[in-house]
Amino acid sequence: MEGYYTATELYALTKRRMKQAKGTTYRTVTLNVQLDLNGNKKSPDLLPVKLLFSSSTKQRKENWVVFLSTDVNLCTEQIFEIYALRWSIEVYFKEIKQHFGFLSSQTGNYTVHYASIHLCAIRYILVAHRMLVSGESFGAVRNKITKQLELLTFAKLLWELFKALIYGVLDALKNEIPKSTIDLIKCKITTSITDFLDSVLQLDERYMENELKAEAMGVL
Repeated sequence: MEGYYTATELYALTKRRMKQAKGTTYRTVTLNVQLDLNGNKKSPDLLPVKLLFSSSTKQRKENWVVFLSTDVNLCTEQIFEIYALRWSIEVYFKEIKQHFGFLSSQTGNYTVHYASIHLCAIRYILVAHRMLVSGESFGAVRNKITKQLELLTFAKLLWELFKALIYGVLDALKNEIPKSTIDLIKCKITTSITDFLDSVLQLDERYMENELKAEAMGVL
């Protein structure tokens, strides 16, 4: 079969040779061809490639895909395995764009974007590590951490509101109460509330230490 063909034309010529792979719901056929890299028919720059055509047996409507491999010695299973690795990269970028703030900084500074890429990768690795340790799905771990961060953010904002109201009342009494006493009261309130929030949100050092011990024992 010589001449120039599009992928659609090659599929039409070879689809009758497609066979269902064992243990799958897909029909496949491979074809070794030469790809013209410059498109000049008079002096073509030909590269040997392998095309893998695949279609689902479950779909009534004719849908198919084609995979191109520059290694013509790869078998069908190897091509699918390599594509599966490529797909995991796509999932990674989708995940960090939607949930980890990838390039969300409102700036055109190269250094900021460079740092954002690495910080997103670190966040993703930490969640992936937690997933492997806990046995939960990636989404479950990510959602749990997200909810914890949302709780911390809400508690912090709520405290800032109450603090502004309390400090406003205390400042209004500066003519009746010495400034040193007011500052002492503010400091005591801040310390007490901070300790309370750390304890309620289970962020105190004792809790974190006990959680690490429990994880090491396999309890969590």
